[in-house]
Amino acid sequence: MMSAVVLLALIPTLARLPTIGIIMFAQVVNGLLLPCVAALLFACVNDARLMSAAPQSTWGNARALPCVGICCFLAFTVLSKQTVCRLVPGWGGRQAMAIALPCTLGVVTGLCLLVRSSRKMTASARVAADAAARRGAEPSAELTIARPRAANADLSV
Repeated sequence: MMSAVVLLALIPTLARLPTIGIIMFAQVVNGLLLPCVAALLFACVNDARLMSAAPQSTWGNARALPCVGICCFLAFTVLSKQTVCRLVPGWGGRQAMAIALPCTLGVVTGLCLLVRSSRKMTASARVAADAAARRGAEPSAELTIARPRAANADLSV
């Protein structure tokens, strides 16, 4: 793996491409990927099927959501400044932020709705499982919440 990274890094050098341009391109790609990764990570830590043993608390969400929002706002600002503001004469940073703000609010609202619906589904599945347990019946497979396996559980199929 390490040799693949070294060989990949040698390609721009051997092709005599401008080093600063390559670094700038890599930084832009990283800056655009960060909000995507942050939003997906936020969605994953709030998914009951993945985190049933230790779900994300409301306090944790209150701390994580501004981080995701700031990442998205910065990415949307850069995108709008590099696209719309270049196409429309006289537009600059202020207009880029005016475009980025509703986009960011849309992403953050979407994440909040996703978390809310996930928690509602989890709560209704728990209520159904508790009701089935009181009746002495087995809860149906689609209503049960996935529980993590024990550390010493047999993983063979």
